[in-house]
Amino acid sequence: MYRQVNRTGPALSHEDTAALERLLGCMLPSDYAAFLLRYNGGLPTPQTVPVQNWLAGGTHADVYSLHRLGRDPANDTYDLRWALGCYLGRMPQGLLPIGDNGSGDQFCMWLVGEERGAVVLWDHEAEHCPATHANLYRVAPTFTAFLELLTDPPDHWDSPPARLIR
Repeated sequence: MYRQVNRTGPALSHEDTAALERLLGCMLPSDYAAFLLRYNGGLPTPQTVPVQNWLAGGTHADVYSLHRLGRDPANDTYDLRWALGCYLGRMPQGLLPIGDNGSGDQFCMWLVGEERGAVVLWDHEAEHCPATHANLYRVAPTFTAFLELLTDPPDHWDSPPARLIR
């Protein structure tokens, strides 16, 4: 489980999260909204989570950054609104990119359907056009469970495995 979050974003109000919900057209899961209000993104420590069935990437992934609501989303690649625009049409509808692993893969949260609130990893190297679920890998059933999974890298995992260049 995370012990601390460093390099957090600017303090948010309930109006800030409500504006994001209006942009999304749906409510944020309550645990994620509470995290935004408390931390507004940042760098968690520890920062490694297990990823289910991610054959191309390995058994774990680093959480390099959790996206925030910044003051200038047009020039902030760690801003939730910037990420929404960047990945629009590249990911299945209903996913919100909430963080990244530092290599282009995105941690995303389902905002709709039976999986609402679940966190998945979107593998950008296996991206499909049009977007499919084939490059999504389950991480946790809720954002709170995602935070509870954060751990130090396993002993047998010194660094992410090298990827083949396609």
